Amino acid sequence: MVTIPATLDLIPGSAFRYCTNLEKIVFHEPSIKWGTDNTTFFGDCVKEIGVYAFADCTSLQSVEFKNGLSKIEAAAFENCCNLKNITFSETITTLENNAFANCHSLESVELPSNITEFVGAFNNCTNLTTITVAISSFGFEGCESLSEIRI
Repeated sequence: MVTIPATLDLIPGSAFRYCTNLEKIVFHEPSIKWGTDNTTFFGDCVKEIGVYAFADCTSLQSVEFKNGLSKIEAAAFENCCNLKNITFSETITTLENNAFANCHSLESVELPSNITEFVGAFNNCTNLTTITVAISSFGFEGCESLSEIRI
């Protein structure tokens, strides 16, 4: 178990990389809470997760990002092969390249409407079958004849 102070607003690069037995992260309120169902909650204080911060943490199974977090840097959760569930908040705008690469247990992802960058974020997620991208209606305001959007 790792305990992080509530004052932390950035989880630096490689902070927990190769912690293959890391199952539980306890962040003092209000940053992160550990759920009873093995879900790690990233809360209001954490704004950014650095490069490789949780890469190769093969025991992580579920993460939920609460409001406040806006950026997940490259390869932050790369090779988290048992990661099955990811829940993003509306404040997430950027998922850098390979942020969740090689997360082979991941089957579906729902991206919020505020996301502006996620190119290559889910490379080599071999069991990923569904990606849902919420589209903000503000991007098409006044387009009265718009009848179809293809992605």
